[in-house]
Amino acid sequence: MSDAIVKAKGILFSYDGAAAPAIAGVSMEVERGQVFGMVGPNGGGKSTLLKLIAGLIKPAEGQIQFDFRRSANGKGIGYMPQHASANWRFPIKVIDVILMGMYGELGMMKRAGASERAAAAEAAEIMEVGDLRSRHISELSGGQRQRVFIARALAAKPELLLLDEPAAGMDAHSQDSFYALIERLRDDLGLTIMIVTHDMGVIPRVCNQVACVNVNVVVHDKPERLTCPVTEGFIGEHKEIFLHGDIPHRVVRREREDSEAAD
Repeated sequence: MSDAIVKAKGILFSYDGAAAPAIAGVSMEVERGQVFGMVGPNGGGKSTLLKLIAGLIKPAEGQIQFDFRRSANGKGIGYMPQHASANWRFPIKVIDVILMGMYGELGMMKRAGASERAAAAEAAEIMEVGDLRSRHISELSGGQRQRVFIARALAAKPELLLLDEPAAGMDAHSQDSFYALIERLRDDLGLTIMIVTHDMGVIPRVCNQVACVNVNVVVHDKPERLTCPVTEGFIGEHKEIFLHGDIPHRVVRREREDSEAAD
């Protein structure tokens, strides 16, 4: 029996002025307590789909339903965008960046109290940046900043965590420890995690489900079925990756170096 925390049905979304929809005809379910990976070409709609689920943009057609169990006010989503950033010249401490994740609960004009600061400190410990709480965010490495931004998303204790390219810019060692931490968030905290990635190696390692996103979406329950003939790299290479799983479809568009007509 399905235990879906997210159900999307018939989703259509287009950006203003765009000739074609960014997302069209998307129906899918995300199972509770799993890591749900999303792969596909640049511009294929992965980040758009996350924003739709986060409620930052609204679909023109269709609906997205949630089944939150622990969130008293129904706000069970934590979101880290692809380009999470801060004004690096502004002297803000790590703990204050994490507390920003509580603003949805507090409101912009209310000061964080002891309980909010305790929740922020707990999120910092979970993301293994507890010893950096008093440091300025500008002093941290790229990988440390990514962990801080995820801690910000965790501060309000979400049930569903949305991560858009969270390991971008990390070296191989940092990525290994980071994805081990993602597995612990799922296994120890029971979080459901949706993660956009260009790293195909991550999919069989940490994901229970994977969606191939290229305007439409095809969901695979077993990531090991992704048997694409990947050679050097993934996105950005002049390759085609397609025909995996039971439903033939293309994951990555061919990028042509010349002006030949698109296939």
